[in-house]
Amino acid sequence: MKKEWTELVTNTVIEARGSMLPYTAVFPLGIKFIVHEQNTRRDIDNVSSMVAKFCQDGLVKAGVLPDDSQKYINKIEFEFVIDGKVGVEIIL
Repeated sequence: MKKEWTELVTNTVIEARGSMLPYTAVFPLGIKFIVHEQNTRRDIDNVSSMVAKFCQDGLVKAGVLPDDSQKYINKIEFEFVIDGKVGVEIIL
């Protein structure tokens, strides 16, 4: 699952780069994950740990972050939205 999600994030970021505005990152930065869920059945702690690990690894692999250490990330925030969808929005 980790490999699949990390690759999905990596590929999505690489594909989206063409439509992104140019930016200059100032490190350390914060990351907000907006997690879309179909229902409330999954535990927030389990979901948030998976999302953080898999997405951060994908951002590093895509070259958005040099590393996922505290030198580059100093805040992580989660928002859970129960809207019948499944997915994650990442805001840096």
